[in-house]
Amino acid sequence: MDNKVKDFIITTTESLEELERSLIVLENDPSRTHLVKEIFSKAHTIKGTCGFLELERLENIFHHLESLLEKMRDEPSGISSSATVMLDGVHHARDILKGLEAEGSEPEGDDTELLARLEEAYSREADQVERQESDQTQPQVVDNDSSLKDRSLKIDVETLDKIINMVGELVLTRNEFLERIQDDWDSPYLSAIQKLDFVTSNLQNESLKTRMQSISNIWDKLPSIIRDGCKKQNKKITLKTSGQETEVDRQVLQAIHDPFIHIIRNAIDHGIELPDERVEAQKPAEGTISLKAYHEGGHIILEVEDDGAGIDFERVKQKAIDKNLISAQDAQEATDRELVKFLFESGFSTSEEVSNISGRGIGMNIVMTEIEKIGGSVDVYSQPGKGTTIRVKIPLTLAILSALTFSADGQSFAIPQTSVSELVRIDEHNRELLGHVQNTKILRLRDTYLPLVNLTSVLNMTKKYYYESKEDFFILVAHVGETRFGIMVDDVQNTQEIAVKPCGSIVEKIGYYSGATILGDGRVILIIDPAGILDKVQLAGMSKLLEKMDHEQEDTQEQTQEEVIEQEKTHFLVFRGSDQHPQTVQLSLIARLEEIEREQIQERGEGYMLKYRDSVLPLVPYDDATLNGNPIQPIIVFSDGKRQMGLMVKAIDDVVEGVLNITSVGGKRDGVLGVSMINDQAMEVIDMNYYLKQAYPDWFDLERSDIQQNRETKILLVDSSQFFRELVKPTLETVGFIVRNAKDGEEALKLIQSNFKPDLIISDIVMPNLDGLGLAEKIRKSSALRDIKLIALTSLMGDEDRDKAMEAGFDKYLVKYNQEELLGAINELIRDEVKQ
Repeated sequence: MDNKVKDFIITTTESLEELERSLIVLENDPSRTHLVKEIFSKAHTIKGTCGFLELERLENIFHHLESLLEKMRDEPSGISSSATVMLDGVHHARDILKGLEAEGSEPEGDDTELLARLEEAYSREADQVERQESDQTQPQVVDNDSSLKDRSLKIDVETLDKIINMVGELVLTRNEFLERIQDDWDSPYLSAIQKLDFVTSNLQNESLKTRMQSISNIWDKLPSIIRDGCKKQNKKITLKTSGQETEVDRQVLQAIHDPFIHIIRNAIDHGIELPDERVEAQKPAEGTISLKAYHEGGHIILEVEDDGAGIDFERVKQKAIDKNLISAQDAQEATDRELVKFLFESGFSTSEEVSNISGRGIGMNIVMTEIEKIGGSVDVYSQPGKGTTIRVKIPLTLAILSALTFSADGQSFAIPQTSVSELVRIDEHNRELLGHVQNTKILRLRDTYLPLVNLTSVLNMTKKYYYESKEDFFILVAHVGETRFGIMVDDVQNTQEIAVKPCGSIVEKIGYYSGATILGDGRVILIIDPAGILDKVQLAGMSKLLEKMDHEQEDTQEQTQEEVIEQEKTHFLVFRGSDQHPQTVQLSLIARLEEIEREQIQERGEGYMLKYRDSVLPLVPYDDATLNGNPIQPIIVFSDGKRQMGLMVKAIDDVVEGVLNITSVGGKRDGVLGVSMINDQAMEVIDMNYYLKQAYPDWFDLERSDIQQNRETKILLVDSSQFFRELVKPTLETVGFIVRNAKDGEEALKLIQSNFKPDLIISDIVMPNLDGLGLAEKIRKSSALRDIKLIALTSLMGDEDRDKAMEAGFDKYLVKYNQEELLGAINELIRDEVKQ
């Protein structure tokens, strides 16, 4: 294909997308007549280029469009109907352009009907205004700022991909140098290699930016899809977007294009109701689909929210029974969260009719399959009658990723770090955690059951019987979407950035690998694909069975209020400072444990820091003497997903289970909440607020408070972040409150129904299943619960959010997280309650 034609296709495709957006706006709002001139200019330019390249069909279409636009510019009275005809013309031109790209020449076809409609619209306009002189119909030529042109450059995608690949090779070379010099700090090449490391990291970051494209490349197509869907479904829908400037790797963007379109079409067909139905349900006749995009922890989050009918869980339940996906008895006990999973089954649809938009039951299955292929996940939250939110989590790039390397039967492999939630070491002390269910090996991990995969057996290596061996081994707790399972391996080696290379069609067909990479020592290793293992070994069914076992176990633990409070146990990490006395902190607050060579720790000003996983990790010593001693420094890493810090300690001893019951409030020094008896041993419980603030003074803007509280007051803390719950709970218990945690509104209501009636509820607003607003509304509507005081503790800072929360029934609205402000609000509400 001629380069001129290639450039024409690229430029015209972009122009057609802009024309389409402008015409849709004009169709909905004919008063915006200034758009006619912009559309005219683009159509005129395209027509001129078509004539130069002898593309007769396209030239003829745009000639008619230009003539019609000329009349519309002079007499805008019929703009809306004319815009509709021109939209059809743009769609027709796009089909011709696709044929040109595929065949290299303009495809044959009949444009008679379209041209007749354009001439009819032209005649309609001509009846309203006399034809003007031709010199007055010439489009305005916009003199673009030459400096803007000088700052942009078009580059072929193949050339760009080659550059990225070469940067990947440079990263591998950098890793090799770092591998060779890691134990030789006296090397004369140390300074040069450190500079190479710095330059390579910056080059890697900047080169990856060249492949980044705005999410608006997908979103700009949605107005047309929604417009067409509304016409066919006789619905009215408004599209709202935020974060459209969010950028993602071109390869990832291509992978999510079709799944995202499926989600939008599903929202149009299944989500938004007909206008009459919405009015009857006391909703505006016009529905709303809201799109959000934002960064979160190295990933991109895409949210599609509609204010439609929500998911009919009873219908889902019946369809699942009809398809033998679940028994009638199990269906009655299934939660909404469990029922949502059936929507992703192939061939599953709640629609009675098959339309040209949806209804065949393959759309959501495609969404899940394609998103999981690139290491992403899909979550669905729905409230019947209020709407549905679909949350898609995708990686930022696929070219270079952070990976965990490990060994199995003497061979090394890598696995994307984002696919591994935690590591479990199995030794002689915890082998009782292993078991069997229906001939499948399982791991009991904190009161949940996970199916296990023997990697050496799956890959047809020398079969290693981990269960029978007395040697220690590791379990990688992997996740694909919401399904979790364990992979048994010999040893865990390291975490590092790797350049992903294709592994060839023969290896790719095996299904267990997503690529290959080269380590710093020159070895080529394969990258394990957790989704491929899950699919090949067919663990999804076993995971559902184990989830059921988890729920049955929870159901057998119904207790009275006093028993629940007395027997609620927590896992603690036990460590020691320089005084050798055992200290403890809740395990749920800890992100990971590390042992770092002391030489890697750098002192900066009054603090310490460590280059850690491509970022800087601030370090805080537990006490001054912690820095003296062995060349290996144990570090406890804490993270809330946004920030992280490391606590340097003398030694890490054990993980124990016990009841958090602080008996000596305040402690004798800063950084200690008090003393708790855990496993019949007195241990100091450290105050993580104190240490977090040393690393980041504004982490939660915490201050100690001396406010005395009613020690009989019961508080229910509702927040989807376990880190935040476990951080706040000890603080409230220290001043005498009885505190229980819940991860969302549904769990909070279940807890209340099990005889724990709180005096006060502290709740976040944004949560899955039942959010804070829904929880507040249910509390206020219940005659037995409406007297409970409610505090909203959220990251939402807008006045509109505050108004919605107060309208739903909250007594106080606080922004996360000022400890003194929270305790003051609690004290005020309790004092008011006593007065009444």
